[in-house]
Amino acid sequence: MATGALDAIVIPRITVYSVKFLCGEFKGGAAGAAQIEGPVRPGLYTTAINVHNPHPSRPVSFRKKAVLLFAGSNVDAPPEPEIPKPPGPLHGAELRSDWGMEIDCFDIRKVLLPNAPPAPVFIKGWVVLEVFSPFQLDVEAVYTAQALVDGKLGGISLEMERVQGTLVSVF
Repeated sequence: MATGALDAIVIPRITVYSVKFLCGEFKGGAAGAAQIEGPVRPGLYTTAINVHNPHPSRPVSFRKKAVLLFAGSNVDAPPEPEIPKPPGPLHGAELRSDWGMEIDCFDIRKVLLPNAPPAPVFIKGWVVLEVFSPFQLDVEAVYTAQALVDGKLGGISLEMERVQGTLVSVF
């Protein structure tokens, strides 16, 4: 089999984990206002993203950032449809062998999106982890929601989701 110059090209790749987040209290529109469909049902929402390095003898370095897609500061005005949003600043992190960390709503507001509205204003978007090594991470998202019905708290829902990485070419 013949080998050419293209066979020697190595395309750099990273593993990207994109995790949806929902944080804060969404009350819906004001009483008497025109009914505007919200991004979620009225309730209290929290997200905790658990990250673990499963490798027995290697630290894994990565970068993290967030993209704010919705901030519920003014829910009585209809949102502009399909407007792309830029990511927040990148932050470096490293997990030693078998170490873990959690990225929760507090971290998202204070570290990844410092210009986001403070709690309890509802926000949603993506937390993105970028791993620049051949080693993958364990990433699990834990979502908690509590219904808000007629201004009163209702039942609680808990959901856990394993987040798979996507292999992405760097250029």
